[in-house]
Amino acid sequence: MNIRQAIRSLLVCALGASVTACAVVQNIRNPPQCELTRGHSVVRYINEIRGRESLLPLRVDLNLMQAAQKHAQDMADNGFMGHDGSDGSSPSYRAGAADYKWVFVAENVGSGYPSAATIVAGWQASPSHRDNNLSEVVQHIGVGYAENPGSEQRTYWVALFGASMDPPTTTPGGCHP
Repeated sequence: MNIRQAIRSLLVCALGASVTACAVVQNIRNPPQCELTRGHSVVRYINEIRGRESLLPLRVDLNLMQAAQKHAQDMADNGFMGHDGSDGSSPSYRAGAADYKWVFVAENVGSGYPSAATIVAGWQASPSHRDNNLSEVVQHIGVGYAENPGSEQRTYWVALFGASMDPPTTTPGGCHP
């Protein structure tokens, strides 16, 4: 969380916001301990880029994480990279099937990148993927990662972005880099 976001959170708390919003301020002083998975690292890198552009950070949504992971595993298992699943599913279909109540969905996919830093750099180098990373419309993100050492690409990444009228589905006290 950058200084601008911290100040915004403090103002929200001062104006009588919910306990949940005020907990964000507490996390500045005492950040939650969590295991930084590849997915959380992707979220952290994307949110750092968004912060430099004065955009709000994306919140991790467990339903989007489930849909992104399922698609990453599908690509790894079947040795392809694309927005359509091996069953013909689209990003919006997968988000809805994972019970994400979306009003907007976008997706970045990639393969062959060895780390979270390199996949995010690759997406930033692609105008359409960069647009998804920096969209002012999206609020939530889910990231999937899978490996298939026997495939040509070896690594498969998915970032599923969404906007919803509902708050993100997260774990209590969840880690949101």
